[in-house]
Amino acid sequence: MPTQREKIRSLFYSTDPENRALAFELAKGLGCREEVINEFYKALQELPSFEQDRSYWLEIFREDCEEDNIAFPTDALDLKQAHIHSFCNVHFHPSMNLKGSVGINKEQSKLTTFPKVLLNCQFITKLNLSWNNIKEIPKEIVQLHNLVRLDLSCNNELRNLPDELGQLPALKELILYGIPGIFSTPQRQVSGQDTYAYDFPSCIRQMKQLEHLDLGDVIVTEIPEWLHELRQLKYLTLFSGMGSNPYLKIPKTFTQLSNLELLQINAYSVDIPEDIDKMQSLECLVIEPAVSIPNTIKNLKKLTYLDLSYLSYDAKFTTVEGYESLFDIDDKGIPDGVSRIQIYGWEWLKEMTWLKEFTFKHIKPYAFTNIERQELETALPDCTFIFEA
Repeated sequence: MPTQREKIRSLFYSTDPENRALAFELAKGLGCREEVINEFYKALQELPSFEQDRSYWLEIFREDCEEDNIAFPTDALDLKQAHIHSFCNVHFHPSMNLKGSVGINKEQSKLTTFPKVLLNCQFITKLNLSWNNIKEIPKEIVQLHNLVRLDLSCNNELRNLPDELGQLPALKELILYGIPGIFSTPQRQVSGQDTYAYDFPSCIRQMKQLEHLDLGDVIVTEIPEWLHELRQLKYLTLFSGMGSNPYLKIPKTFTQLSNLELLQINAYSVDIPEDIDKMQSLECLVIEPAVSIPNTIKNLKKLTYLDLSYLSYDAKFTTVEGYESLFDIDDKGIPDGVSRIQIYGWEWLKEMTWLKEFTFKHIKPYAFTNIERQELETALPDCTFIFEA
């Protein structure tokens, strides 16, 4: 049986303003109004905008009182209650946006710790904490059992995720974009400098219901064998660390992600799996830069967006005699009557008449010429082409 104080907290941490008003009335009846107001006020001070916007709120509140012909409160406790009530009306919603301010001299408006006050807000379904300086996610986040989307992107000080994050039953979207070292673990010193391993935390493996995983600009050294266990994944973005990890290996089990609709991999070099046509739900495929590109891509009948920009310098060709790598194009030029499409072995691309957009950006002399572009545009009249950066 919840205590009266627990009932007050339950009413207060709600999206319904009437519940909050009832919480204050209940506290007044129990003789603990001042204590309760101070408790909630202190909890909300964890959110930078609560104090920063106070002067603005005070000005608006004064104008509203005059307009409604209501006496402006002179009692400090009444003002605190009004401030709390107004702030919660604006911010207490299922989609809570606590994105930090972006730009110079905006550090004071960023969160440095995860606000514990949020742990009481079980109504949250979408939580945006991006562009802050949060260093740690508390294990108590498991209390937010209705959380569907969590955006932690660009919290550059964040280094790991608690196992309890994997126990959130409703979580379908996890956005970790722009946190290069989030999976880093110190190893040993080499020449006086620390080395790091970059491994997927075990909590992600527990997220069997996950549909959207964004690891763009997040350094990983390998794709774990177990990733295919996340059968519900529809959106996946991966980054291996340009230059820091020369080759990103994709496990054989990867193509068992049969529900994947969008796949984006940015690496120094990566091989597209030969059996990528097992991923029949794919609608968008971005691989930059690829070492090998199998013609099985042409079997992806739902694919409408394809980006093969910046073909890897490690790519090997077998279609035109004397041209085995990009460097041969640089050294010898292109022979008469031969196109880069032929050298790359991409004749199959012309069969993909269902494509809506094809992107291939590269530097000269590896980029397509106007003649080669026209060749593709003729074969795929319904497709938009992007060849320039």
